[in-house]
Amino acid sequence: MSLLDDLLASLDVEVRTFSVCKVENGWALGLDADPVPVIHYGLKGSGIARFPDGLAVTIEPHDFALVPPRQPHRVDTAGDNLNVVPATENCAVLADGMLELRAGSEPDLVMVCGKIDATYAGTLGLFDHLGHPIVVRLRRSDPLRQAFEAMLDELASPTLGTRALADALLKQCLVLLVRRIARGEREPAWLAGLIDSRLAAVVTTILENPAGDHTLRSLAERAGMSRSGFALRFAVAFGTTPMEFVKRIRLRYGARLLRTTDLPVAMIANKVGYASRTHFSRAFRDSYDADPQSFRSSRD
Repeated sequence: MSLLDDLLASLDVEVRTFSVCKVENGWALGLDADPVPVIHYGLKGSGIARFPDGLAVTIEPHDFALVPPRQPHRVDTAGDNLNVVPATENCAVLADGMLELRAGSEPDLVMVCGKIDATYAGTLGLFDHLGHPIVVRLRRSDPLRQAFEAMLDELASPTLGTRALADALLKQCLVLLVRRIARGEREPAWLAGLIDSRLAAVVTTILENPAGDHTLRSLAERAGMSRSGFALRFAVAFGTTPMEFVKRIRLRYGARLLRTTDLPVAMIANKVGYASRTHFSRAFRDSYDADPQSFRSSRD
């Protein structure tokens, strides 16, 4: 079984928020960068998701689009010189508890848009290394479409167990999406590190023991590669150096412990591999723009 299989089997999936997005011709809905992936699902009209690097992705009815984390974009129907409305400016709560985001008055484009979280033990995100949006067109009989629409129906009529069922259906959607992508003709670069058995062994070692005495030498030996060859292959697969990856996992594990436990910060620092609370707090502040205590207080 590959690391990807393990990751999918133990994936923690959460529906953060879902909104109905409505856009009129001549208008655009601006969406800020978000630390988690964003889903767009077309219901009516033809939309275009535009990104700062010039990439434009078309979204038709029943297209399932996944936008990687930290990618700001806007959604419109076509054209230039549009009236761009930030998503937070025209937001209303619908009767079913979902949000409505609107740009203009008479919508020509209607989509369901949602923020999701999909991680292994709250540390490694399934889509952390996805470089470009994924768009999949779903036929009526497609299991992915059926699972996603079942999730939307559940969110539209919340009752006992809705959160648990919606999260389970979303996980089903993501597993089906990854399965479809992995079966493609070419190995997707963002999954390479989870499919490559040598790199997967290294990632598993880091995830299972974030506080371990990991060095470039020890990780390269775990991969059965030279240090230079390992460092290059790891950087290509994950977009960062092995030791920066270790740091990221340690800090994410620390953030998870801050959110979910009342352990003292000094103890958390030790559990995630930092020699002192001061070093941990400095690194945490650099990554999360908040010191550990402030971050913990914000969870409420």
